[in-house]
Amino acid sequence: MKIKTLAIAAATLAVGAISSQAQTTPVYSLNVVGYVNQVCSSNNFYLLCNPLTTGNDVITNVIHNPPGNSQALIWNGGGYNTYTYAAKKSSWIDGSGNTNNNIPLPPGVGFFYLPGNNTTNTFSGQIAANTGGGTATNVLSALLTPVGSIIPYGDTVTNKATFNLAVPGNTIMQYWNVGAQSFNTVTYAAKKGNWIDGSGNTNNPNIPVGQAFFLSGGATNWVQTLQ
Repeated sequence: MKIKTLAIAAATLAVGAISSQAQTTPVYSLNVVGYVNQVCSSNNFYLLCNPLTTGNDVITNVIHNPPGNSQALIWNGGGYNTYTYAAKKSSWIDGSGNTNNNIPLPPGVGFFYLPGNNTTNTFSGQIAANTGGGTATNVLSALLTPVGSIIPYGDTVTNKATFNLAVPGNTIMQYWNVGAQSFNTVTYAAKKGNWIDGSGNTNNPNIPVGQAFFLSGGATNWVQTLQ
């Protein structure tokens, strides 16, 4: 069964980021608004991607009311810039002790999140594409980059109807295993149309809504269509 994690009713999106099944109903609004819940446990890193646009996609609008001492690790091309949430100030503090609440986290960009306590983050906003054939494009670099689905789809990465992740052969994907707190690595075999793990086995990852992964070597335009 195709997993298409969009559950839309009365022009409102309500999807769970951990959900493995969903159903789709017709939508007649051009701008679908709603929310995506991401359950996070303390002491675990999560590799996330904002699945909805707020119109001002900065960290304070993307991560809502996090527990004190939560951390966001933002990729800078060669490592991470770390920001810590100061609950009393309701602000994110960088490594130099400066307040920075304007860190951009638009849909399609991945980041690590380490909650200071058990929490559920609710992403809220609009889908970054119009219903009925609207598209969203993520321009992928050949460099190692954390990315995710701009449209809130949760699916196997080879599903053309949803993820439509068409990348060059030998592109490497590293997706996060929360339980093991480590990366799983697969490489795209273009002739087979599948991702292959280190043992030579086919392993096409299933990426839930709101999850990100790292890609390298796959410079291309990732175009998705909102059905």
